Amino acid sequence: FVPFATCEDLVSMFDAKYAENPDDLGLLKRITKVLNKKDCADASVYFTAAAKLHEFEPTAFSAFNMGNLSLKKNKYSDAISYFKQALEMEEKEEEKAKYYYGLSGAYFKSGSLQTARSNAYKAMELKANWGKPMILIGDIYVAAAKDCGSNEFEQGMVYSAAIDKFIQAKNMDALEEDVANKRIATYSKYLPTIEN
Repeated sequence: FVPFATCEDLVSMFDAKYAENPDDLGLLKRITKVLNKKDCADASVYFTAAAKLHEFEPTAFSAFNMGNLSLKKNKYSDAISYFKQALEMEEKEEEKAKYYYGLSGAYFKSGSLQTARSNAYKAMELKANWGKPMILIGDIYVAAAKDCGSNEFEQGMVYSAAIDKFIQAKNMDALEEDVANKRIATYSKYLPTIEN
């Protein structure tokens, strides 16, 4: 049934099974595994089962997963808490880099730009030549541009700093070249000119 079922069918089935037996560890694992595999992770039963599973058997990965799910639901303080849990439980540096990146994104979404930037740098320290955190740092500069400087020229200089980060990202990580180029094209129009 599972290989041929739609998300709607699976969610309906798992909703009913979860309602009958919300503390069944095997069921929680099956719900999260199947819905994740079928790209149905936006379902509320997935979030509920993942949270319950994390409660019963917390791991660094389950905390990271809950952090990402909380971000999708715009629950930024929950996401921050989960990413911090993941960092406390993880020993592998490459995994910690992902968790710092997640934490950085959560702080960015919550408006704590300086903390977001410092966590993005921590991610890059643990995983060399990873461009995603540098893209995020550029995005952080873009978000801060309107609050920096008292005129268009000064704000344009912040966009210039953001573009430098996007250029660094694509130079260090070819996987981020398209994303970086799109951002460079978007924000180049805000660069300071002689007129301003």
